[in-house]
Amino acid sequence: MSRKYIPKRIVEAAFLKDIGVVTALELLDLPDAIWGNWRDRITDHRTSGDGMKAYCGQCDGHLYIRTNAGKPLFAHYRDAPLDCTWHHRSNSKLRDLSAAQYQGQQGSSLHCHMCEQVGRLAALDEQCKNEPTINKRLASTVSDKYKLPDVLVEWEGFGKFAVEFQMSNTFETEISDRSKFYEREGIPLLWILGIDFPTKSLPQNFRDVIRRHRGNMFLLNRAAIEASVEQNTLILACALQNEEGFDQPRLVRIDDLTIPQAGCPYLEDRIIEPIFKKSDSARNRWFGHVRAWYKVRGWETGDLIKDLSMPVSRLLAAAFSIYETAGENPANYASGHPNIKAMLNNHLHHGHFKEYARLIETILRNSSLEHLLSGTVGEHITRCQCTPQRDEKSPEWRFLAELFPEVLDPKMRDFLKNLDALPAWAKNASANVVSAHLTPNKATVPQQ
Repeated sequence: MSRKYIPKRIVEAAFLKDIGVVTALELLDLPDAIWGNWRDRITDHRTSGDGMKAYCGQCDGHLYIRTNAGKPLFAHYRDAPLDCTWHHRSNSKLRDLSAAQYQGQQGSSLHCHMCEQVGRLAALDEQCKNEPTINKRLASTVSDKYKLPDVLVEWEGFGKFAVEFQMSNTFETEISDRSKFYEREGIPLLWILGIDFPTKSLPQNFRDVIRRHRGNMFLLNRAAIEASVEQNTLILACALQNEEGFDQPRLVRIDDLTIPQAGCPYLEDRIIEPIFKKSDSARNRWFGHVRAWYKVRGWETGDLIKDLSMPVSRLLAAAFSIYETAGENPANYASGHPNIKAMLNNHLHHGHFKEYARLIETILRNSSLEHLLSGTVGEHITRCQCTPQRDEKSPEWRFLAELFPEVLDPKMRDFLKNLDALPAWAKNASANVVSAHLTPNKATVPQQ
């Protein structure tokens, strides 16, 4: 008798704290960097209490983001309500999967050999205090937990530095648990991947590690070993992520890396850089049209910015004026007034921006010009919102959100804020309160 077919369920919508409702289709359309960042933070909350919570839109049970062929899907944790019609049940337990994966052993002979190799190369440096330890118990100073770091090095004048050598598939929960453990101990954690370069495809757990390293893949290849012996210090090969895959690996010393106190070390930030490049490219396409329109005083003559109506022409000019002024380059492209405060007061008072009041309020509130809302500009905005407003689904809002995602795209803003990467112009008072643990520093060890 054939088994009864049970259709697989998917979570069709989730609620993410600080983000709102995200559908399964919206999740699929997101850039890898954003849903990957959510995946990390949701798992971090599960393992350490930090990070982000995600709830099922139907049963309110806790969710995580799993992947299928590299595509993200919301899924229930095992302790979520089983009567939810979106619950895709699994008969496998993490403990059983882990045992099957490692076949009862937590490390192979090759893994042990590579860990010992890292320890020997680190010990060549005269600033290496004591002998690096391999797979030795490290008790937490803030809890009753402990870890067995693959390699633990202590550098003179710097402190402890942990290395995990990853050769096989593992679980995001394990990556998160180790990452948060060392972060709370104030110990930088560097993951070395035991793979050959170039590689045609990468398992998801390797991609998770690379993302935590801001798009940096660290390897210990033959060239790195030879350079380490020659220079008497630990040197690694680092392949930086690009749009097609990865750049050719370059040899780097530990003191070449930026080491944030929250997060993993990296040579270059290849997660944030492409996002800023995309935003700048979109803005530049329209900035020239706005400045040309300003020169002919289009707001007086009735001339239009290319392909835009007069209301949208004024709105776009005002948005660029806010962007420039918030970036400490005072400008007003939307009128002949001496500053944007006078321009906004005038256009709001005369009804030019009446239907865009909430849109303008959002831009101001999420920028360094938030203080304008406490004066006459804020009063005008409040009065204008008595009339129907263009919302996030309107063409105007979506158009400006593509140009200024730092202030108008909640998902992008949350992502940048989480990585302490909001540009100065898009920082309001709350965003300017940055914890000391988010401040990255260049490593100062080892140096010859």
